[in-house]
Amino acid sequence: MKTYLGRNRKLKRFVVFASLILTGLILAGVYWSNSQYKDYSLEILTIELPDTMKVQDITDQDKIDQILLRAMGGQENSLLTIRTENDLRKGANISQKTVVQYVESNLLKRYPQLYPEFSVISQTQPTIDNRDSIDIIFKYKNNNQVILQRFIAIQRNDDQAVYIAFQAKETEFIRFNERYMERIINSISVK
Repeated sequence: MKTYLGRNRKLKRFVVFASLILTGLILAGVYWSNSQYKDYSLEILTIELPDTMKVQDITDQDKIDQILLRAMGGQENSLLTIRTENDLRKGANISQKTVVQYVESNLLKRYPQLYPEFSVISQTQPTIDNRDSIDIIFKYKNNNQVILQRFIAIQRNDDQAVYIAFQAKETEFIRFNERYMERIINSISVK
């Protein structure tokens, strides 16, 4: 007994053709999603960011705050910033810590005062671009919404650190963190 598909050659050809087209579209989508990154060369580092991030102009206040790059992304206004902080040697020496340990200590003291319901989700000390670093994911409340932030500090030298911070509402943060952050971190090259 032949099936309906076996009896109708035109329908069979159409199903095979449609399957090939669908497979091609899926493969093209995978390739396209993996290749949508743009290189940014800043004065102290190079980094790859997904094209979904829209880099904004740096304002005069950003320059005062030593922000090198500000990028918005997603539908929920996620924000990625890259900035530097100088003159860290004195504080690190007084506290008998490395620069990144000093930054970490200050963050964990100061942020609970700034952000309601601040809590650390994870905290590591990875090596990024062969440099001492900290990587802290924390959450806090802002306008009754839970915000997650990933804060990475990379020691540039014994007096300066580079900060990369990404923050968003919880669902947007999880999606972006899983999809992009590993590649972003692996692309970092500190000058």
